[in-house]
Formats: sequence, C-alpha cells, structure tokens
Amino acid sequence: MARVKKGIRWPIVALLTTLMALSAVSIIWGPKYAAWSKSETEERTTLQTYIERGASAFNGDEAKDVVSFLPYESISLQRTGCMVGCPVYVVTFFRDGRATLVADNWPSKGKSKYTGQIYLGDFARLTQVVTLAKNSTEHSYYGGEWTDASSAIVRAEGRGWHWQVRNYGNVAPVEVWALEMALDRIKEEMEWVPADQAGA
Repeated sequence: MARVKKGIRWPIVALLTTLMALSAVSIIWGPKYAAWSKSETEERTTLQTYIERGASAFNGDEAKDVVSFLPYESISLQRTGCMVGCPVYVVTFFRDGRATLVADNWPSKGKSKYTGQIYLGDFARLTQVVTLAKNSTEHSYYGGEWTDASSAIVRAEGRGWHWQVRNYGNVAPVEVWALEMALDRIKEEMEWVPADQAGA
C-alpha cells in the first residue's frame, strides 16, 4: 500500500518565514541603515583626518571644512621680562590666517608692531596642542618659588569663552611647555612686516 506523503515540515516553514521576514526588513530598512552608516562615517572625520591628507586639505576647497573643526578663534603667547633681559612680546595667531606681534626690544629697542600670515595647517596643529595643554592643567597659574624669572602666558579665545594659563619659571605641565615651544617656533619661522608698512 502506497504511503501518503506528509505535509511540509514545520521547521522548513519556520525557516522560509524567517527568510521572507528578513528580506522585507532589508527592503524597508536597508536604505535607512545605509544612511546611518554614512552618517557615522562622516562623524568619524576629525581634524586629524584633514592633517593626514596634507597640504591639499589646507589649500584647496576643503579649507573651509577644516576651519569648521577649529574651535579657537585665536591662540596667543605672551612673554614677560626678567632680571637678565628676557624678550618681551605678545604673538597672536588667528583662525582666519592673520598673525600679529607686539614686541619690546625685538629686534630693536622700543615697542614694535608687526603683522604676518599663519598657514592653516600650522594653526590646526596649534589647536591640537592647545587641547592637550587645556586637558593637562588644573590651575590657571603655575609658579616657581624664585623671583627673577619670566612668565609665559598662553591664551585661547573661542566664541564667548576664554582659556588662559600663566607659567612662571617654566614649571607648568609639559603640555603647556610644548605649546609655548610650538608658538615660539612658528613665530620665529614667519616673515613679519612692520604694521605701518602692511598696507603699503
């Protein structure tokens, strides 16, 4: 006597139902997931991403995008005098590329004012170092116990806020010292024009 075939087994029905459900989900939610993935990729873009791209990111069409990652409108270093004739000046670098220098006894006697241009890539690097320095400091003043040293005052200005730390005697955390050195190096490597000749 012939055996009657049984109906489709339930495990197969469950599997087919699951596959159909997954297909429906992919059709409905697939585009949204792709948009989320793209959004997450865009969010992972950082200032470091642009720095790794090199000069093209700072000189081309991406320059405006880079500026949007720069939270500081200006970054400055002020050095005060000491007993042995330390250089006295204030150098300020601006996000829009401007730079100013007000110096006493540099390179000649008396107060002198200069202007210059800072490369956007250098300002981006300074931004990174400022962030490190801010995160390393618990105080706005660090001072040695002696009385004949110079002070270095670093400042960063943003939209409606201001950060500053004064380093007397060079005893602040090393990140602050590194920021001072970076600001000094850029200052020394720039071409400065006397302010009264800048418009000539």
